[in-house]
Amino acid sequence: MKHVPIVVLLALSIGVIGCGSDAPKWPTMTLEGSVKIRAEIDSTTNYSGFELLVYRQLEGEDADTLGIATTDTTGYFMMEISVPERGVYPLLIFRYGTGVHREEMAVVAGDAATVDAVLPTAAPLRIRSAENVAWVAYRNTRAQHQRSLNEVLTGGSIDPEAIRRTVEATSTIYTSLARTFPGTMGAEVASAESVIMLAGWNDAMALERLDSLSIDNVRIVDVLRAARRAAARESGLEAGLALLEGWKAKTDDQVLRAAIQSEQVLALIDSLQQDRALIAARDLRAQNAGAGWDQWADNAIYELENLMPGMIAPDVVVRTYPDSALVETSSLRGKLVLLEFYAPGATSFEAEIAQRNEVIDLLDPRIFASISVSVDPDTLRNEAYIDSRQLLGQHVIAPDGLRGDLASLYNVNVLPTRYLLDADGRIAGKYTGRAMERLVSDLALMLNAQ
Repeated sequence: MKHVPIVVLLALSIGVIGCGSDAPKWPTMTLEGSVKIRAEIDSTTNYSGFELLVYRQLEGEDADTLGIATTDTTGYFMMEISVPERGVYPLLIFRYGTGVHREEMAVVAGDAATVDAVLPTAAPLRIRSAENVAWVAYRNTRAQHQRSLNEVLTGGSIDPEAIRRTVEATSTIYTSLARTFPGTMGAEVASAESVIMLAGWNDAMALERLDSLSIDNVRIVDVLRAARRAAARESGLEAGLALLEGWKAKTDDQVLRAAIQSEQVLALIDSLQQDRALIAARDLRAQNAGAGWDQWADNAIYELENLMPGMIAPDVVVRTYPDSALVETSSLRGKLVLLEFYAPGATSFEAEIAQRNEVIDLLDPRIFASISVSVDPDTLRNEAYIDSRQLLGQHVIAPDGLRGDLASLYNVNVLPTRYLLDADGRIAGKYTGRAMERLVSDLALMLNAQ
C-alpha cells in the first residue's frame, strides 16, 4: 500500500489547497472510472468514500487542486481536471483520511482518461487514454534503458562501445514511440530524448533526428544544447552557433529566444572563446533587461573567469560527514574526482541514485574519488537521507546551503550540479540537472584515454 504524505491530507482537511472561485480558468481533461477494494479485505461491496485528487505543487507555493472526486457506492467517479500546463502530476487516492495509493498521470488538455482500480495494490494503475498510454510507453522505455545501462556498468569495467550500442538502441525505440503516438506529450519527450542521448555517441545521427523536431517541443532548449555540441564536434564551433541561430529564427517567443541565446553564450564558453562569450553574455543581459537574465549573465561571466573547462578547479577544504575528516580537493590530484551538489529528496537526484552508486562502487578508489555536498544544512535530515539511500562516497554538509561560499565558489544554481575533475585537478566537465548519463559517457571516454 502506498501512503499519501500526511501534509497533503492535512491540507485537504483544512482546505488550504487553493481552488476557489478566483482560480484561473484553465483548459480541462476528464478522468472517469471506479475504485474498489479487494473482497478478501472488505466484502461489503460498498465502495463509497474513496476520494481522488490531482494536484500541482510549485516550489515555495501552496498546492493547486486540479481535480477532485468522490466515489459513489458502486465505486464510480467522474473528475474534471484543470490543466495549467501539460505535464505529469500526482494522482492521490485516500479513504477516511488515510492515503491508500499514489500514482502519476499525464495531464493534457482535451484528453479523456479512464481507470478501474482495485486496492490495495503495489502495481501501477492502468490509466487508459491516448496521452497516458504514450507516457507509460516512454516511461517503460526509459526504465529499460536504465536497467540496460546498469548491466553494462556492473560488468566489471566501463565499456564505451557497449554504452554506445545501448544508447543507439534506446534512441531508436524513442524515435519509434514518436511515430506510434504522434501528437502526444510522451511522443514529444521521446523524440527529444532520442536526440539528447545520442549526442557524444553518434553526433551525425543526433543531428539527423533533430530535423524531425518542432521548435514547440517541450524540451527544445535541452535538445538544442545537445545538438549544438554535436554540430561543433562534427563541424566546429561556428556550425554549432549557426545551428542555434537558425532555430532562434523559428520563434518570436522572446523567452525562448533568450534561452537559445544563452546557449550561444554556453557554446562560446565550452569552446574557450572567453572574449566572445563575455560579449555575448553582456548582450544577453542588455537585450533582456528586467526579464530575469541579469543574474544568469553575471553567473556566466563568473564562470568564464573561474570555472572554464581546462581551468584548475577552485580548491576547497571541507569536513566530511559524519567523521569530520578534513579533505582538500587539491590533495586528490592523481585521481579523477566527482564533485556534486544536491538537495536530499529532490526528484532529479533521486532518479539517478542507482546509477550514481553503480559508478562509485565500480571504480577503483585509487583512481577515482567522489565528494557529495548536500545544500540542506539540517544534519538530522542529511543523516536519515544518506543512511536510507545508502549513498556511497564522501559526504559534506554545506552549512549555509545554496547561499554559502562553497556553492557560490562553484556557481551552483541548479540541482544537482556535478563537476568532473581530471587527474591534474582541472575541470573536465560540468553537469546540471538530470545529466548522469552524459557524465558517465564523459567519464568512460576519460578512462578510455588514460
